Amino acid sequence: MDDVEYKLTRMLIKNPRMSFLKISRELGFNYISLRERFRKLQRNGLVDFRLAVSPAILGDVAGVVRVRSNEVEKIIGKALNCNRVISAVTLNGNEALLLLYGRSKDEIATLVSVLTSELAEKVEVNIEYGRIPLGEKISLKNPDPDCSGVLKCSGCIPVLRNRGKNNHQH
Repeated sequence: MDDVEYKLTRMLIKNPRMSFLKISRELGFNYISLRERFRKLQRNGLVDFRLAVSPAILGDVAGVVRVRSNEVEKIIGKALNCNRVISAVTLNGNEALLLLYGRSKDEIATLVSVLTSELAEKVEVNIEYGRIPLGEKISLKNPDPDCSGVLKCSGCIPVLRNRGKNNHQH
């Protein structure tokens, strides 16, 4: 990332709604060239615009999940596409640390089951629960807030919301 791209991203962090025309004037840089630099940053996966929502909308119960398995990359791959996963980190090559959220502890435990269900080997899971502050905003990763089909779980979020009502398949 060069100096112009760095300044561009800093300005967008301060005000994501700022127009490229205004940014180009402030930086003294050509509008079309600046817009193309931004598109290049997006294509390269260095910046992205996403909707961020309050936990009051989709749930404020948090789960810090530590998973031990030789197949953690599979878990991480599934997790990174799910709107209920805030963050995922690989530790020591055979552990994953996930930060999940939902409406209840039961919902988080079910999501962990979905994330680990396709693994061939035994998995060790530890979950610590807490709350996400309502002032925090959670970035949605995919355009379907219910993650329908992303985890190949027949729409896991509606299933989780309706758990116990015997009107779903998982």
